[in-house]
This record gives sequence, C-alpha cells and structure tokens, in this order.
Amino acid sequence: MISRGRSECQMNRKKALVFLLLIGLLCTAFFVYSKLRWTAKAKSNEVYEISVVCRGKDMEDRASLKAGINQAADDLSAEVNYITLSKENDAAQQISAMKREAGSGANAILIFPADSESVVEPVRQAAGKIPVVVLQPYVQGFSGICTVSCDEFRLGESLARKIISDGNAGHSADFHIIYQAHQSNPQLIKGLAGVLGKPGVVISETELPDDRDKAYDTAKSILMQKGRGNVIALDSGSLETVGKVKSDLVQAGVAVPAKIYGAGRTDAVVSLLENNAVEAVGAEDEYSLGYLGVKMAIDGIHKKSTKNINVNYVIADKTNMYKPQNEYILFPFLNH
Repeated sequence: MISRGRSECQMNRKKALVFLLLIGLLCTAFFVYSKLRWTAKAKSNEVYEISVVCRGKDMEDRASLKAGINQAADDLSAEVNYITLSKENDAAQQISAMKREAGSGANAILIFPADSESVVEPVRQAAGKIPVVVLQPYVQGFSGICTVSCDEFRLGESLARKIISDGNAGHSADFHIIYQAHQSNPQLIKGLAGVLGKPGVVISETELPDDRDKAYDTAKSILMQKGRGNVIALDSGSLETVGKVKSDLVQAGVAVPAKIYGAGRTDAVVSLLENNAVEAVGAEDEYSLGYLGVKMAIDGIHKKSTKNINVNYVIADKTNMYKPQNEYILFPFLNH
C-alpha cells in the first residue's frame, strides 16, 4: 500500500512538472509573438525621409509629377522635402544640395539632374551612401543608378511622325525648335531631327530668355517671321509661352499661319490644345514618374532589387485628347 501511494505521488509530481513546463512554453511563445507584433507595427509606422532635389526654382510646370510624389508619400509612409535652387539648371548648386541632404539624415534622394555631365559622378557618390533615384535625366552616364524616366528619343520620333501625318513635311518645310533657358533636352531633339531632318528641310533652334516678358517677345517674333511654318516647343513652359502668343494674336485679329507642336503637360497646355492654339502635344505620364520614383526609393531603403522604369507617353490632339489612354495623362487629377 505504501509503495503504491509513493508511485501515485511521483506520477502527480511529474504531471505537475509537465503542466508547469507547458505553461512556461506558452508564456514564452506569447512573449515572442507579442514582441514580433510590436516590432512589425513599429516598422509599419516608420516614416521615411525623402529629399527631392529639383532642377530649378520650383515645380510649377510639373504639378502632376509633384502630385504623384505626394500621393506615394502618403501611401508609403514617407515625408518629402523639396529642395529648390536659386537658379535654373545650376549644376554646382544642385550638387551641393544633394551632398548636404545625403549627409544630413535623409533616408533617400530623388533628383532631377541638371543638364550637365558634372552631376553624374556626385550622384554616384551619393548613391554609395543612401538610395538615390534619378528622375528624367537629360544627360547620359547614369547607368547602374536607379532611374525613372520617359524615353524622350522615342517621344520625339512619335511627335515628328504626327507632324508629318498632319501634312507639314514638304521638301522645303521649316521647323523652329524652342525651349526654356537651360532645358534643351538633347534626346528629344535627336528623336525629332531623325524623322524630320530630310534634304531641303530647315531645322533651327532658339533658347528663350529667362525673363517671362522677354520670352514672350522672342516667341512672338518667331511666330511672326515671314514664311514661318512650324514651331516645336520642347517643354511645357515654352509651349505655354508660344501658345499664349498665338492665342493673343488670333484674338487680336492677326493671322498666324504657323502651327505649334510641343512636349509637356500643364493645365494651361491642355487648354491651348482644346482651343486650337496648339496642334498636338507629346505628354509623359508624369504622375506615375513621381509615384514610382518614391516607391523605388523606399524599395532601395529596404534593400530590395529594383529595375529602371520607363513611363508611358501619349501624342494627343484635339480629336483624341478625351480617349481614355490620353485622358489619363492629360487630366491626372481626375483619374487618381
């Protein structure tokens, strides 16, 4: 009887020990699970500091691109700091700003590089410290650096084919290319010239002055030149200027035979297209350009592998501007 009682007592002790061990394991598992959940939540609430280094004084002519950047920042828990320059396309000032941001706590940088090869190496150096995403470069040399852009060469070719299909490319055709100061966009010019540059065709260029009134007067003199055939603006700023000149002249009763084409999208450009002051535009999906730039930067922060991205573009005129694929890019604020 005594032996049997001892055996039962030992068995009860073992059961108690097993029970206590299970309780301990459950407590440990709960602690580990809670800590992992807390860590994941903390990470999900992390805010990424992203500096956007601009090419000039502001982003007034890139409203849809800025909207894409801001929306991505809201969606992906980022805080965006826009760094502007005191002068347009000032490479030295841009390099200084980028170095400052790379060393002052920014988690990543988005940069619209100045039209200068001197920017390339400093961008590479900054990319060795934190993720750097290059948006729409005008110069070559950024291979190996994360890039979101539009194929400007192909856009130029497509716009040139539109000009030809409109019947503006006879043997003695005249094309005058204009652009804002420091925004020559060589890839776009190459695309245009490769299609339009036939024997007998005259292609000339003018860089508009920085001063708005002087730019208006320069565009007016170009439009009013005798025999002027076609004017092609390489950016939304110069397109707005020359389009407004033509609109003002027509309203004043002045005949303006020159036809205007261009690249770029703003609300003012879309209005000029609707009112026949501009024949057709090549417009990039700037909203996606900005959104995907932020996403790529955050992927870089998380050490995720990324591939360069080319966003879409459209060639739109008054007859097709309200087709869904064109409307999506021309009216981004209605579609996002």
